[in-house]
Amino acid sequence: MTMPSHTATRQPNASPVAQQILRFALFYLAIAAFFIIREVIQAPRTPLFGDTDDALRITQALDLLGGQNWFDTTQYRLGGDAGAIIHWSRFIDAPIALLILISRPFLGDGAIVFAAYAWPLILLGALLALSARLCTWLLGPDGALPGYILPALSLTLMVEFSPGRVDHHNAQAVLTLLIAFAAVASWRVRGFAIISGLATALTIAIGTETLPFVAMAILTFGLIHVFRPDHSGAVRGFGLALLAGLVVSMVTTMPNDLWFVGACDALSATYLVAAGGAGLALFLATLVPAPGGWIGRFAVTAALGLVVIAATVWLYPQCLGGPYAGLDPWLSENWLPRITEAMPIWQSFETQPGFTASVALPPLAGVLVMSVILWRERANRAEWLILFGFLLLAVLVMVIQMRGSRLAAILAVPAGAWVILAARAHYQNKGGVLPVLGLAGAWLLFAGLPVGLAINTLAPPQDQRIVGHADGTPTDRAACLMQDTYSDLAALPKSRVIAPNDLGPHILIYTPHEALGAPYHRNAASIRDTFTVFNGTEAEARAVFERRKADYIVICEGVPELDGLAGAAQDSIAVALRQGHLPDWLEEKSDPGARLRWFVPAPR
Repeated sequence: MTMPSHTATRQPNASPVAQQILRFALFYLAIAAFFIIREVIQAPRTPLFGDTDDALRITQALDLLGGQNWFDTTQYRLGGDAGAIIHWSRFIDAPIALLILISRPFLGDGAIVFAAYAWPLILLGALLALSARLCTWLLGPDGALPGYILPALSLTLMVEFSPGRVDHHNAQAVLTLLIAFAAVASWRVRGFAIISGLATALTIAIGTETLPFVAMAILTFGLIHVFRPDHSGAVRGFGLALLAGLVVSMVTTMPNDLWFVGACDALSATYLVAAGGAGLALFLATLVPAPGGWIGRFAVTAALGLVVIAATVWLYPQCLGGPYAGLDPWLSENWLPRITEAMPIWQSFETQPGFTASVALPPLAGVLVMSVILWRERANRAEWLILFGFLLLAVLVMVIQMRGSRLAAILAVPAGAWVILAARAHYQNKGGVLPVLGLAGAWLLFAGLPVGLAINTLAPPQDQRIVGHADGTPTDRAACLMQDTYSDLAALPKSRVIAPNDLGPHILIYTPHEALGAPYHRNAASIRDTFTVFNGTEAEARAVFERRKADYIVICEGVPELDGLAGAAQDSIAVALRQGHLPDWLEEKSDPGARLRWFVPAPR
């Protein structure tokens, strides 16, 4: 089989730039139209905000438009009298709020729907363009086509960039790709290192989920300095950009009384010392004379890095346990494992084999393909090696937690493009049935989606409430998140309700009421109280209801959380629901037959 190479693909017969741009634009418009049409068709049976984070993000953006202080991200309708501290970044709230603001004069209440469609599709365009640019950089102009088609056929990316996905995960996927691409490109063009540093700082400001890739970016530029001192200008640019980006992010999004307060789960002084300190260490390492060649440079860089690590551990030892280090141990045992995206790959495969296989196979194949590329390539081996480091890390994260698949999928695209170009070259040289099948197989393997559909046909997912019914009717869980489900509850005078944590954000967005629980770890006391109401004894549930000054207990059968905990009390709401009834101590106030039902404790 003829393999593509860095030199062989850069031929004069490549498509002109204008044609490439036009082809990309038409493809993007077609994909965006597909997403929009699919969402419109599915709207009667699929909630626009199918995830709690999306519903809360819109609520945060609306509160910002409603006059809440830029530096105050507290959600005052959540968690009780003091509200709940939401540690999310205004960098995501702001563009969503802007989309609502500019469309509201024309669309009225429909401005929320417009923003929910527009924001993920804008990010999708950025992702596809970046992916195409990375593939073009590594493979020449022919790499552009698979570079933007493969991500659009990835199941995990289709989910993350669908209308309604306004949380920060899709933005982090774009930024992680930008970090990796700019690091790769900095090998030839030093200025790209500054872009990589700024993107690294921004992804920290948005959320800590990408910390492994922050560490990989720092490690990459550290190794570049050690083994290629002629690239020290790029290393200095990355280090200073990372430090400056973190300082600017803190000053522009955090109140000044929190600048020197450490936190493990969000942008804070902790990460200014750790990541910003690492950026400064890289800058200083390029200035300190280091006799002894690469060994001397390694010693100096490692020593400066150890100083940064020691300072971070000394100042913030509590963060050695990770972003969730301070989480209530009870929640770590009973709540955190219930988060689907935090499952390891083997558990995910048991419940959703088609989805897991479709998102895991392309990155795993990508690791093997890049290993071959590193063995065969000569002209741009260093660039592939940089990308390989990011992909290998993403695959390791994916194995431990499936949430890593969204990043692994996009980082594997250049490997898929390489295989496709190789298969195409083989077909053009040989012709025949087998080369055609090889080319088709290359597309199918790295697209992932056909693999998932085939496996789902042979082995349907176990939990149909989560993935939907085969006949297209709405699932119980989906119906619990539809806007119409909340219309009767929204008509009540403003109240404080206790509902399953997974319903909390939707109560906030679709009603004027306050909710006690929602699945956000800084709201730990309210999460645990909510679990007590649904899993505890009658006396325990009544005590929480009274202490929290609640007005109603709200349920929607079909929410997995109502399955209850293993040790739920025999007279608890969860156990009663499993037995097909509700406890006698609840008095219903909603209309008979309503999907969303609300109750008060009956008089003793």
